[in-house]
Amino acid sequence: MKDAFVARAATPAVATKAEYFKRYFDDGALNEAWVSESVLNFNTVEQAPLTLRFLRPALNRLEWIRQHRRIFFLPAWIDAFIGGQVDDAALAVVDRFLAEQRSLPLDIRRKVLIARDELELTARIRRGSA
Repeated sequence: MKDAFVARAATPAVATKAEYFKRYFDDGALNEAWVSESVLNFNTVEQAPLTLRFLRPALNRLEWIRQHRRIFFLPAWIDAFIGGQVDDAALAVVDRFLAEQRSLPLDIRRKVLIARDELELTARIRRGSA
């Protein structure tokens, strides 16, 4: 059952992505390990245009995640949602989030900045090869 849940997260359909994103927060019975494993499939770079719409909502939930999930979950969430993006549009979303969230706790901000730097490099490389 877990493997099916994790695999289905990679389905390239907006409705499936929306269902999963909602369940990540609204389904109290959903096992955290299932979420941890599925966010990587949810955010495959091949589906970046499809998952870009979930980037800002994912960033908006970082403080909630920090308070309600295990310590290793937050970096995995950040890496999956930012690391699953590849272009300047996603970079702009992350930069806007950081600019607007001045009171973001320093530990979260640093984790986002690390992932942001990798996204910036990816976007720059892709611009150069386009």
